[in-house]
Amino acid sequence: MVTIMTTTGFVTTDFDQWTAAGKYVLLLLMIIGACAGSTGGAIKVVRILLVLKSGYRELRHLLHPKAVIPVRLGSTTVKDEMLRPSNIFVAMYIIIFAQASLLLAIISYHDPRMTIETILSAVATTLGNVGPGFGMIGPTLSFAEIHPAAKMLLFFCMWIGRLEIVTALVMIVPEFWKK
Repeated sequence: MVTIMTTTGFVTTDFDQWTAAGKYVLLLLMIIGACAGSTGGAIKVVRILLVLKSGYRELRHLLHPKAVIPVRLGSTTVKDEMLRPSNIFVAMYIIIFAQASLLLAIISYHDPRMTIETILSAVATTLGNVGPGFGMIGPTLSFAEIHPAAKMLLFFCMWIGRLEIVTALVMIVPEFWKK
């Protein structure tokens, strides 16, 4: 579990043989990723924490619309200017994850080995730069058998995940190249 979360890709056991619940936990850890300041991939624990705290604050605002409810991280008050980028990052991560999973499912339509478990873990592991996934890309296998178009999609996921999504998306915008 530590190597999945820290995105080292080191495998000590064939976790593809684990129960569905165990693999679900690993999939969540692939998406959550490492701690802030780490070179590990995925969303990062601090962003998840900030999004949850921000969501809780919004629920409390529904009950008390005039209340001033700060979001705190430890003893530090987090300003809205810092919450917005975290919320946007997580939203974009989820959107890209969903779109890439759908595209991978479409590309791999005729390959019966590409189960939903394999598709979701393939996108999670490449977008988060984790390493192994489940099914035909499990810890004892590789991406060698995947369709070339699927490999290109997963390559794009690795690229966008490694550059932290916002940086990669900014590079796609034509205005970036005009300056």
